[in-house]
Amino acid sequence: MSLSDEVTIRILLVEDSVDDIELLTRELRLSGISCRHEQVDTRAGWERAIAQPDAWDVALFDYSLPQLDTLKLLNELRERAPELPAIVVSGTITEENAVGALRAGARDFITKANLVRLAPAVLREVAASREIRERRSAEAALGESEARFDRFVEHAQDLVLRYQLNPPHYDYVSPSVETMLGYPPEAFYGDPELGMRIIHPEEREAFAAAYAEDPERPFTGRVVAADGHVVWLDRRQVAIRDDAGEIVALEAVARDVTEQVLAHELVQSEERKFRAVFDGALDALLLADDDRVYIDANPAACRLLGLTHAELVGRRIEDFAEPAASADVIAGWNAFIADGRQEGQMTLLRPDGESRLADFRATANVKDGLHLSILRDITEQRTAETALHETDERVRTMLEELPLVVFSVPVEPGGVSYVSPTGEKLFGLPNEAWNERPELFWEAVHPDDRAVLQAAQSLDRSATDFRMRHPDGRELSVHGQNRIVRGADGAPTHYQGFITDITELTTSREALRDSEDRLRQAQKMEAVGQLAGGIAHDFNNLLTIINGYGDIALSRCNGDESMHNSITEIRRAGDRAAELTHQLLAFSRRQVLKPEILDVNDVVSEHASMLTRLLGEDIDLHVALNARDGYVEADPGQLAQVILNLAVNARDAMPDGGELTIRTDSLCLDDGDAKLGTLAGGDYVVLEVRDNGIGMNAETTERVFEPFFTTKGVGLGTGLGLSTVLGIVEQSRGRVAIESELDEGTSFCIYLPQVAARLAPAVVVRDVGGGNENVLLVEDDPGVRALVEDILTERGYNVLSAATPSEAIEVAAAYDEEIQLVVTDVVMPAMNGRQLAERLEAVRPSIRVLYMSGYTSDAIIARGVLPSGMRFLQKPFTASQLAANVREALAPVAV
Repeated sequence: MSLSDEVTIRILLVEDSVDDIELLTRELRLSGISCRHEQVDTRAGWERAIAQPDAWDVALFDYSLPQLDTLKLLNELRERAPELPAIVVSGTITEENAVGALRAGARDFITKANLVRLAPAVLREVAASREIRERRSAEAALGESEARFDRFVEHAQDLVLRYQLNPPHYDYVSPSVETMLGYPPEAFYGDPELGMRIIHPEEREAFAAAYAEDPERPFTGRVVAADGHVVWLDRRQVAIRDDAGEIVALEAVARDVTEQVLAHELVQSEERKFRAVFDGALDALLLADDDRVYIDANPAACRLLGLTHAELVGRRIEDFAEPAASADVIAGWNAFIADGRQEGQMTLLRPDGESRLADFRATANVKDGLHLSILRDITEQRTAETALHETDERVRTMLEELPLVVFSVPVEPGGVSYVSPTGEKLFGLPNEAWNERPELFWEAVHPDDRAVLQAAQSLDRSATDFRMRHPDGRELSVHGQNRIVRGADGAPTHYQGFITDITELTTSREALRDSEDRLRQAQKMEAVGQLAGGIAHDFNNLLTIINGYGDIALSRCNGDESMHNSITEIRRAGDRAAELTHQLLAFSRRQVLKPEILDVNDVVSEHASMLTRLLGEDIDLHVALNARDGYVEADPGQLAQVILNLAVNARDAMPDGGELTIRTDSLCLDDGDAKLGTLAGGDYVVLEVRDNGIGMNAETTERVFEPFFTTKGVGLGTGLGLSTVLGIVEQSRGRVAIESELDEGTSFCIYLPQVAARLAPAVVVRDVGGGNENVLLVEDDPGVRALVEDILTERGYNVLSAATPSEAIEVAAAYDEEIQLVVTDVVMPAMNGRQLAERLEAVRPSIRVLYMSGYTSDAIIARGVLPSGMRFLQKPFTASQLAANVREALAPVAV
C-alpha cells in the first residue's frame, strides 16, 4: 500500500490564486492522493499556520505573492519548523530565483508547466518527513524506556546481565554483581569467560547439560566469589533469537540464595548433605546455642580461629573477642536472639595472639534451635582497600598534573569547589577564583561567548567550545564539558566536568578551512578557464578567417583607397579581438609560450620609457634593478605583457597621481614557505610592481584574480588583466603574491625560478617567399581550410586538402609523389594532429609537420610550453605568418 492510499495528506497552501489552488489540488487528486488543504495569503494567516507545524504534512509555496515574501517565509519555516517539507510551485522563475528558493530551505522546485512532478514530490517529501518524525518519536520512547529500565536495574539487588554470543561478550552487568560476588562489572566486560569460570567446578557439567537441553531452563547452583567464598545463585534466563531462530544473546537474572540454601540444607534431615555444604563452605560457619556456646564449626571456621574442631567446640563467642569488648559482644548476642538476625564487623582474637577482621552475618534458629554465624575474613580485603585508597591518591595526583582543568563547583554560591591546580597554570586563574571569587572566571570568558556558555550550563550534559582571555593578553580557545550532579531530591547540587586548551587545534582547523577555500577557488578558476579556453579556440578559428581574408583583400585593393580604409578597419577590429582571445588563453593557461633565457632586468629596462608615457606626468616611475643574475626562462612578449598589465592596473589605482615602483631582486626560498603556497624551495627572481594608490580591502584582494572581476565602471575594464597575469606567471612555473591595504597602496610580487644565463642564438633572417612543394593541409574548419589553401596556392605550393585525419591518410596513400609538409590542426574529432603526424611519418619518414591551433593541447604541448624542435603556428595568424612558418618548416636542416 502506498502513502497516498493510507491517509489524507494535510497541505498548507501559501498561494493567493484560487484557480491555482484548484489546479494543484486537482493534480494531486488525479494522482490518487487524498488531501485537505488550508490557503494562506496573508501574514496573519501565515503566523497562525506556522504556529501549528504538526498540523501539516507538507507546505506548497507560490514564488510570487503580492503580500508575502516567499524567500523570507521559507527561511522562517526552516528555523521554526525544520521538519515540515516545503515545495515551491510557480509559473515562471529564473534559475537564480530557483536556486535562492532551494537555499532558503525548499526541498524541491516545480513549474506549473510541469505539474506531473508534483504528486511524486509531495509523496516523497511527506514520506521522508513522517519517517523522521516517527523515528524521533520512537527514539524518545526507547530512551525513556531504557532510562526506566536502567533506574530499575541499577537499584535492584538481583544480578541482571546480558551476554552476546557473536562475538562472545557481556554488554551489560548490573552493579549488584560487586556486592553479590565481589567482582566489578568491568571484570565481566573485559573477560567473556569469567561467567563460566566462576561457576563452581562441581556445577559446570550440570549447568552445561541444562543449557544444552533448554537454554531457558532455570538453574540454581554455586559460584565462587572474587574472594573465594561460594555463593548460591538462582538463575533465570531468556534466549534472544534472530530472524533465523538462532540464539544471539542471553538475558539473565540471578539472585543470591546462599542464605536460603544454607538454611534449607541445615534443616534437612539428611546430615550428609548438610555436612557437605557446611564443611565445604569457604566462609567460616559456626553453630551456637542460646548460651553462646559453639556446638559445631566447619573447617573454614577452624582455620579462621586457629583451632581444631575439637578445640573450638564448647567455647563461647566472647572467648574470641578482645577483653575490653567482651561485654559488648554478649549484649550484641542478646539483641541478636531477640531480633533473629544480625550483621556487622568484629575483630577476632585468636589463641596464638593474631587478630583478624571479619564480616559476620548471624541467623537465629536455622537448625534444631541452633543459631548460624557466617564469618568472612576481610583482613586482606581491608589491606587491599587501604592500598586502593593509596592508589586513589596517586590517581588524584596524576589527575592534577594532566593538561586540563577538572572541576566540581556547587550550583549555589558559598559551597566548596574542587578545581585541579592546572587551572592556574593553563588559564592564569588562581584557584580562589572558583571558591572565593567565581566572578573572575566569567570575567575571563570572552564577552561574546558568555551567553552561550551560560545556556549550556543549564543542560544536564553539555560540551562547548568558547574563548578565554589569559591575564597576559593571549586569547585562548578552550573546550569544556559539563554535567549537572543532582541530589537525592533531584535538585542540581554541582557542576562537574573539565576544561582543556584547544588553541592549537582551533588554529589547525582554521588553517584546514583556509586550504579548503583555496582548493575550491582553484577548482572554480579551472572550470572558468576551461570555458574561456574553449571560447578562445572557436574565436581564433573565426579570427583566422577574418584576418586572413582581410589581408588578401588588402593586397587586392588596387588603389581603391575607400575600400582599403574599410578593410583596414576590419583588420584592426580583428587584431583587437585576437588580443582579447590571447587574454582568455593566458588566464586559462592555454596560450602557447615560446620561452627563452632572458634577463628580467633587461625586460624592465626595455619597457621603462614606454611605461613613462603610458603612466602620464602625474605618476612618478621608480625602477630598482636589484636582481643579481636575473635570468629566467619565459616568453619575453608575455613577460612584458605582465609588466604592462600590472602598470596599467596601478595607474588606474592612482587617479590623483602617485608613485609606481618596479623592483627586481634575487631570493632563495626554503621548502614550505607558507606565503607562497606550493612554490618549491630554490633560487628565484622577484619582480615587484608597487603603487601607493587607493589600495583594496581583504574581500576585494581575495577576488582580484577571478576572471571578469573588476572594480572599474561599465566599459572601463574587461576584468581579464590580472587573470591574464596569473595565467602567464603560473604557466611559466611561477607564483604571484599580493599585499594591499585601503589608502596604503598595493604590491604585486612575481616569483620566477632563476636559471643559468645562456647566449641567445643568432637570429637568421629567412626568405618568406613561396615555393612549389607538395603540402598536405588537414583542417576540420572549412573556412580556415579554404583560407590556408588560398594563401599557400597563391604562393605557388601544391596543396592537398583534407577535412579529417582519416581523409588525410587516404589522400596521402593515394598520392604517388613526395609530400614535403603536412600542415595540420591539433584538435580534431577521432584523432588529434599529433596522432595523425605519427601515422604519416610511419609511411613517409621524410615528411615535415607544422601544427596550428587556437589554443594549447596536451596532445602536443606540455603545460603550454612549446618543446624544442616542434613547429607550431598559433591561431589567428596572418598570411605572411603562415607563409613564413611554412617556408621555415621546409627549410633544409643544418648538418
